[in-house]
Amino acid sequence: MALALEDEWPEPLRVALRADLSASLRDEGFELVHAADGAAGVLALVRIAMLEGGKVRVRIEDALTDKHVERVLALAAAPRDAWSVAIAAGADELLRASWVELVLDDAPPPASPPPRAVERSLTRHIAPARVLALRADGDRFRLAVRAGLEFYLAGELLLGGDLLARLRLLGPLALELAFGGRAAPQHESTGGSVRSWSAGGDLSLALGVLPASLQPLELDLVLGLRAAYVAYQADANQGSTATSADGALLVLRASARPALRLGPLWLALQLGLGAPLLGVEAMDDGKAVVGAAELELHSALVVGVVR
Repeated sequence: MALALEDEWPEPLRVALRADLSASLRDEGFELVHAADGAAGVLALVRIAMLEGGKVRVRIEDALTDKHVERVLALAAAPRDAWSVAIAAGADELLRASWVELVLDDAPPPASPPPRAVERSLTRHIAPARVLALRADGDRFRLAVRAGLEFYLAGELLLGGDLLARLRLLGPLALELAFGGRAAPQHESTGGSVRSWSAGGDLSLALGVLPASLQPLELDLVLGLRAAYVAYQADANQGSTATSADGALLVLRASARPALRLGPLWLALQLGLGAPLLGVEAMDDGKAVVGAAELELHSALVVGVVR
């Protein structure tokens, strides 16, 4: 924020006003600078002019909503030593009044995604659900890499990674698509050894459940379907016969994903359970040796960017 005091101001009032407005804005997460130092790039310029009759005009030049708003404060009835506090409070209220436009359904989009400090300020006075929708307007697409681990109670442990794309649908609801590969450590059996690999992807819906006031923390509940092709390569011991196997894997998944948003950076840890609708197993003499079947436990580390 930048402050410009127009015309002549008594020095004690000038100093007190700057201190009071700076303190008020600091509580909201903003820093006050001198307009004379260059107001380019600031979120808003606050111009204050002393009028006749104990009146003060406060004008906000809001870069976020690309508009100007102003009000006139009548201070004649107030003690002069309270003027700086009254003017600072009036400027702070007018600034938030300008930003209320951001949560109106039919308002034009902002010139740039609202900073987190703006969202937190609005959350104090507006229903959190509406501010959550505002946050999503600046968070329409995310792209990430995901390192994943999946363990099936039938004995299979799959390790690998994915490329994950996330598209916001409505408010806190998002659609996610991931694709990647997995490989498993070699598994020994009485007849030899088995190696496996898989390739596939996920289609999921993610629902954010934390209010905007808790940013930069996030928590998504994710429900999705994973489909993959799994191939087993068998190596037989002497006197045994090896037969390779492959098949389709289809898993219904549910998970929780706590996350941290640091500017454009998205860091998350995903933990959940899966129920295989289709499974694949490696057999030895008619018995299952290892398989991607039964209950699945999965986890993933997600690192991405927000657009």
